Amino acid sequence: MTSWGSMFLLDQHFFVEKKYDKCKYALYHSIKDGNIPLVKYILTTIMDVDQKKVIENNIEQIVLSYLHSGYNNKKSTILLKNPLFLFEHFQAQFQLSQNLLEKISSIAVKTNNHRLLDILLHFTKIRILKNQDNQATRNRLYLNIIKSKYFEKTNYFKMYPEKQSLFNDVDDHSFVPIDYLETSTIFLIK
Repeated sequence: MTSWGSMFLLDQHFFVEKKYDKCKYALYHSIKDGNIPLVKYILTTIMDVDQKKVIENNIEQIVLSYLHSGYNNKKSTILLKNPLFLFEHFQAQFQLSQNLLEKISSIAVKTNNHRLLDILLHFTKIRILKNQDNQATRNRLYLNIIKSKYFEKTNYFKMYPEKQSLFNDVDDHSFVPIDYLETSTIFLIK
């Protein structure tokens, strides 16, 4: 194992001597490496209350930054397990978030992530937010996708025209899309 998260478990003194915020650093690399058991262990066992509070207060930024920067087309199905675990673990924090699903849909369009678009448009049984399962949310996300400034970057509806036909009756005259604005750094490594 060469991940920094695993290294943290093997040699915690290395992190203390180097003056890294060891838990945030280990958590960042565990998320980046897709090591969900280690992420869960860090969040539930190693982190103290103050460290967890910092993560809770910034979890939306952490996940959005990860979704935006962490994708390449070859590994997108593997990497989705990380944010999905964090959505489940921090469900209460995400329920309070404004426009979270619209920001995620913008990222999914920009990165051409078909699996994430399927999740957002309810073509799978997976839901990001527990109270998300309604037609109004689905229609709003569809409008956000087709009106996004990144819409030309995706071939999702070209590959699956039957999915777009399900939204033919959606009124889009007054809808204004919400696009995700990139951040230059990921919170965890600051």
